[in-house]
Amino acid sequence: MFIHRLKNPQSYLVVFLFLLLLSWYGLFLIHRIDLAAADLGRHLKNGQILVENFSLDSPVLKTNFYSYTEPDYPTINHHWLSGVIFFLVFRSAGFVGLHLFFIGLSFLAFWLFFRVARKETNLGLAVILSLLIIPLIAERIELRPEVFSYVFAGFFLNLLWSWRQGFLSWRWLLLLPLIEVFWVNLHLYFILGPVLVGVFLLESLLISARRRYFLKLSSLFLLVVLSTLINPFGIEGASAPFNIFQNYGYRLLENQSVWFLEKLGFIINPNFLLFKIVLLVLVLSFLAVLKIAPRKISLVNLCFALGFGLAGFLAIRNFTIFGLFSLPLIAANLKVIKEGNFFPERVRLDFLSLSFRSLLIVLGSTMVVLLIFNHSSRISVPPRLGLGVLAGNSSAADFFREQDLKGPIFNNYDIGGYLIFYLFPRERVFVDNRPEAYSLDFFQKKYIPFQEDENEWRRGEEKYGFNAIFFSHRDATPWGQEFLVKRIKDPSWAVVYFDSYGIVFLKVNELNRNVIGQYEIPKEVFGVIKSP
Repeated sequence: MFIHRLKNPQSYLVVFLFLLLLSWYGLFLIHRIDLAAADLGRHLKNGQILVENFSLDSPVLKTNFYSYTEPDYPTINHHWLSGVIFFLVFRSAGFVGLHLFFIGLSFLAFWLFFRVARKETNLGLAVILSLLIIPLIAERIELRPEVFSYVFAGFFLNLLWSWRQGFLSWRWLLLLPLIEVFWVNLHLYFILGPVLVGVFLLESLLISARRRYFLKLSSLFLLVVLSTLINPFGIEGASAPFNIFQNYGYRLLENQSVWFLEKLGFIINPNFLLFKIVLLVLVLSFLAVLKIAPRKISLVNLCFALGFGLAGFLAIRNFTIFGLFSLPLIAANLKVIKEGNFFPERVRLDFLSLSFRSLLIVLGSTMVVLLIFNHSSRISVPPRLGLGVLAGNSSAADFFREQDLKGPIFNNYDIGGYLIFYLFPRERVFVDNRPEAYSLDFFQKKYIPFQEDENEWRRGEEKYGFNAIFFSHRDATPWGQEFLVKRIKDPSWAVVYFDSYGIVFLKVNELNRNVIGQYEIPKEVFGVIKSP
């Protein structure tokens, strides 16, 4: 069937344009992995521990397992299954295979949303919209469990949309509770499953023409909600999306809004402007439909636009999910606009006509050039271009192990996952990149004060007996940079290792005397000569 269909010249064009879109998306995705600034190391260690010795009572599921500061602090490892899948792929195919796996899932997620967009409008408009939106979708290119959420959200949308359009029978929707069982154990965005079904349920309640489906959708909604209980934590796991931010003692960049970050002045991201453009296009498309055919405004689409638009407005971590949903939403509105004769007859061009294809080539080429120019800082270039881990990314950890260095380690937030991957269980971390896994007091009375206040640092040294400091020197927090300067000036600490990703200090004592004597880097190298 597929071969037969490809005999149609337009089918070749479809394949070619879609591969072109994937290539455009791929330019953002083929960034080598930097474990020193990512969560991936911890996910892989989670997977390793659970694969080798799975138990519902495993401390890796329910406690702050990797930390020596608050090892028994209760927390929910809500993405534990992602770690298992990542580890199994990594064990079979290494970092390159894992990276390809992630890119494949990202392409699948994009295709699921592109599929709806293309059916809502036509190939040409879907391609032009995709060219514009792909850089926004590519905001989250780090290997994270949320990629499963993008895929599952795409499956939910496709099944619900196809059923609503009459392309699928009701029985296909019974797959959704099964998908939700996996989703709830893979990533916190599993809450989108009940939300997506709930929006269609709301439509059946409010729109008389859809009311005959209310009982079926109510049953489906209940099944999807009940499916969220099938996780190692029961009701606590199902309610995690509502509770996780109650214990965030550390402000994350990704959880801030565009307008807040722009006010800071030093964070430059071309997607800030692109988000505003896409949001404006989405709003204008709804206003155009309201003007020419108000009765054709889809309640489902309006709810999705409001919900995901608000999500993107509140936090840049939601740019990807906003971009994915905005693609079919704008496409659906363009379909109504086209059918409503919003444009004059002379500009209504058929997709198969030479004039439209020429216009598509010109618009597409212009858009790609402008987007590449605007997003050049985000598109892969050497040495980041490629698959797998960045060259030399493990060198700092290798040095620590080869020299048989000892903790306790004082480390910063960003590098926690890296240390867990390379040094656990030999060494535990002071902190890692999970704000919910540590108490509010830990961040507000220990982690940040230790770096800002020398008296607090001395108290921390006395309490924990730090023997090593392992930091990502790219830490952009003001307290992180201030702390590094103070430690370089501090005669009781010596820098023994430095590279593009990390810096290692050792306490000047008898235990470290030989390593310091052999590897100490003079303070003058860092431009710090005077004592504080």
